[in-house]
Amino acid sequence: MRIFNKYIGLLFAATLGFTACQDDFDDPAMSSPSSAWLADSENYQLMSINDFKTEYWQDAENYYATVGAAADGKRVLVKGRVISSDASGNIYKSLIIQDATGALAMSINANSMNNKYRRGQELVIDVTGMTVGKYAGLQQLGFPEDSESYGAQTTFMPYEFFEQHVQMQGLPAPADLDTITIRSLSEISGGGAATLVKWQSQLVRFNDCYFADGGKETFATSKETVNRTLTLSDGSSMVVRTSGYSNFYSDVLPEGHFDIVGILGYHSNGGWQLTLIDRKGCMNVGNPTQGPGAEDNPYTVDEAVSVINGGGSDNNIWLTGYIVGAVAPGVQSVTSNTDIQFGAEVDLDNTLVIASDPECKDWTKCMVVSLPQDSPLRQYGNLADNPGNYKAQIWLKGNLGTLLDMAALTGNNGAAANFRIDGLDIPDTGGNLDPDFNTMNNGEATGYYVNLTSATGWTATNSQLLRGGDSDSSPVFKVFGDASVFAVGLNGNTSKPGILTSPTLSGGLKTLSFYYTQVFNDNGKAKLTINIKQNGTVVASDVLEKSGITKFEKCVYSHEFNITGSYVLEIINECPSGQAVNKDRIAIWNLTDGTISGGDTPVDPTPGNAVTSLDETFPNKQIPADWTLVKAAGDKAWYATVFNDLPYAACTGYKGTTPPYDSWLISPAVDLSKVTDKKLSFDTQVNGYGSTTTVFEVYVMTSADPATATKTKLNPALPTAPDSGYSSWLNSGELDLSSFSGIVYIGFRYYATTDTQYATWCVTNVKLNAGGGENPGPVDPTPTPGPADGSGTEADPYSVAKVIALNATDKTTPAEGCKSVYVKGYIVGFMPSNKTVLSNTQFTAEGAVNTNLVLAPTADCKDYNLCIPVQLPAAVRATLALDANPTNLGKCVLLQGDILNYCSASGLKNTKFIKFVD
Repeated sequence: MRIFNKYIGLLFAATLGFTACQDDFDDPAMSSPSSAWLADSENYQLMSINDFKTEYWQDAENYYATVGAAADGKRVLVKGRVISSDASGNIYKSLIIQDATGALAMSINANSMNNKYRRGQELVIDVTGMTVGKYAGLQQLGFPEDSESYGAQTTFMPYEFFEQHVQMQGLPAPADLDTITIRSLSEISGGGAATLVKWQSQLVRFNDCYFADGGKETFATSKETVNRTLTLSDGSSMVVRTSGYSNFYSDVLPEGHFDIVGILGYHSNGGWQLTLIDRKGCMNVGNPTQGPGAEDNPYTVDEAVSVINGGGSDNNIWLTGYIVGAVAPGVQSVTSNTDIQFGAEVDLDNTLVIASDPECKDWTKCMVVSLPQDSPLRQYGNLADNPGNYKAQIWLKGNLGTLLDMAALTGNNGAAANFRIDGLDIPDTGGNLDPDFNTMNNGEATGYYVNLTSATGWTATNSQLLRGGDSDSSPVFKVFGDASVFAVGLNGNTSKPGILTSPTLSGGLKTLSFYYTQVFNDNGKAKLTINIKQNGTVVASDVLEKSGITKFEKCVYSHEFNITGSYVLEIINECPSGQAVNKDRIAIWNLTDGTISGGDTPVDPTPGNAVTSLDETFPNKQIPADWTLVKAAGDKAWYATVFNDLPYAACTGYKGTTPPYDSWLISPAVDLSKVTDKKLSFDTQVNGYGSTTTVFEVYVMTSADPATATKTKLNPALPTAPDSGYSSWLNSGELDLSSFSGIVYIGFRYYATTDTQYATWCVTNVKLNAGGGENPGPVDPTPTPGPADGSGTEADPYSVAKVIALNATDKTTPAEGCKSVYVKGYIVGFMPSNKTVLSNTQFTAEGAVNTNLVLAPTADCKDYNLCIPVQLPAAVRATLALDANPTNLGKCVLLQGDILNYCSASGLKNTKFIKFVD
């Protein structure tokens, strides 16, 4: 958000161009009016516009109230400069003033007010005894009216009445007006009454926007007010409202991109709308202003910090900087350099700290970025696992804000489309849809035919914001019986069909999926057109059509589009009943790039692979491959991490976006018939700030699927969430499982509904029969990896078996004899990006990624226990990576690098290619 005065200055300069006179005439002295009220502090008190509007604000769509005197009996004044003009005929019977805190509209029964009250003229208004209220949601000064249709509301005040309450102060100074630049509607969405008070009637500017009908339609038609759709630079849209009585109504809309300045209006049935003061409000056609924040012109960290520290914000922007560290463990508020771990060696993987200078060690010149759990941004970006990212340049999309009391980039969902790191080729795993329906209308459910905008720039026209619950009365719908579910109801009236439109999304779209339901009646119909647009043109389309839908029945839509590049998603309700009533209203929610089914599908280990003991601490920040993760609800999963050298698994609802959360961590199958010591124990810890709504539970289960398994709840000893910080670790005590038999699973459940302080539950040291048990039957002998030979030189390189035997556990610092050594082996496969662990090796070149490969002692090896993982920096990918070189499969290669723990195994990092060996 930036102040821009050039438009006003140009208008003022044009006015001065008509004031030249002959040199032999004296200029007449100009009389400067002065308000006597301002000078009379004994009888008058001045309020800012924002304070005045806030004091008299009511949430009702329409109301009126009489302005009283101040508490001390003084009359109340507001003052501001005129920002409107009725000269072009586009602003009707309205006068708007602005001060540094806001703008105030006045509804006055008069025309041609511009002749006296010119733009830039400062007015002092004695509001005592005047009427303040709303008309269709817009707060203004006016006159009381009791409408049969709309109730109490404001209408035009008599011009003579207005004249009794106004004095002019000084001469017009249009150059002093503030035109506030807004990049996205998300900047003025959410925040409730405070946002509306601040932004209603302001003089605003949008850069680099365009009309969908530019070059085709006119602004309006004669004697009719017409709305035209304006698309903003981030892909969101709003209407520009033009009167058919204006002197430019017949002008053709500008074609191409341009900048626009106007009055930011508001209507309860349409939300924000823009009214031009005159035709000159459309400017720089074909050469729009390109401010910082675009992908090809991102903010620098220094620029962003300056905006944030100045109290500003900007949403859906791109930012670039250099990775310089991460937030230190246990820090809740950054107040000094000691709260940041500068450098490549950091303890935690959940944040990055970036700066404009790669050598920066000053936290005040940095920004923090949160790395969402299970996201590509955390996987590829975090320094704990990727120390080579230190000082690398990174580009990120998100919002300017604060986190941990320091400048931050927020709102990045971690999808590959929303970041990039210099030197890394990050696979796009999709999933970058993020409508944030819960931010529409500040999370408050609405009536019908409302225009809505989310914090991420999604717009819904002629729609309704609904939320889940137990009631079936609008605007609540029975989905999960959970009030945390938000949906957009696309209205099914043929005269006002509901339309959902995304901002410009990047990274392509593979498979679009969402839930939908009929919210009007049983045996209902749905017909939605789904369009994918690029550069304003529909490049792919699909029609969803279904009949016989039971009211509130949860239906699933999924369609493979396979779109690459940037795009805009549009969903239109086609109103299949063909009626001008809202019979076909369809609610949609949980939009995602990927398939959905209500939760992850667990993989049930077969009893043939059952274990006879558990002894798990979750080392190396990895959930073991034979443990199962199930997200029965929500977007939060269990993960493994390390703190103070103690490894453990954890789950939290913190920063989740789709509560409730029902997440399971499930052990391998355990064959209790072969277990001698049937006592289960484990250690837990909780950080919950006194949270009592988050639940941690432990079950014995008959399968690894919580939805179908028979579950028996255990009663372990558990810690209590402290008021702040983490509890001490507490042992569960010995839980007797002797009453169970056959194949069982141990399930650790994290459950939380909507909460202001989600608890984090941690578990480790899971033990069952850890001392041993009966022999479960014949098993394959442990493979022999071959001779562990070689000295690590180019002439005598380490074998693969030698690298395994060295058993590297450190991820960043090579042990003695492990730095810059030579290794020889055969390329046999790769580890896919969805689960980059050695146990998930794919012994093929098909579908290979370019970030790693797997080396074995022989070309025909198919046992990952005999292999090592190899990291591929950008410099060697063109030569080694199997995606570009599938014929490398089976080749013997000589490499140089550092032996470190990589992908949960002893492997090679910082790799250099030496040669292929015959």
